[in-house]
Amino acid sequence: PGMVTLEAGMPVEEGAHADATLHVQILPEGQAAVTVHMGAYATLRETHAKVEQYLEQEGRRGSGAPREVYITDPGEVPNPDEWRTQIIWPCE
Repeated sequence: PGMVTLEAGMPVEEGAHADATLHVQILPEGQAAVTVHMGAYATLRETHAKVEQYLEQEGRRGSGAPREVYITDPGEVPNPDEWRTQIIWPCE
């Protein structure tokens, strides 16, 4: 309870191989609802909720775990109001 399972990833070239501590996984292609969250990570939940509402309004549903792509590096952009995070929610 209260725990989250997280997987970190990064794009790699086709045919990439991993060592014993990493693995290569190909994400399935398909349709997704995509948006960009502006602001601190603490408010990401609100944007995820809006994506869920959008999917429901469109008669769609999520089909897999949502993904977050951290576009802004907080080390380079210290103001959290300027952080951008892409949310990709696979859907049916």
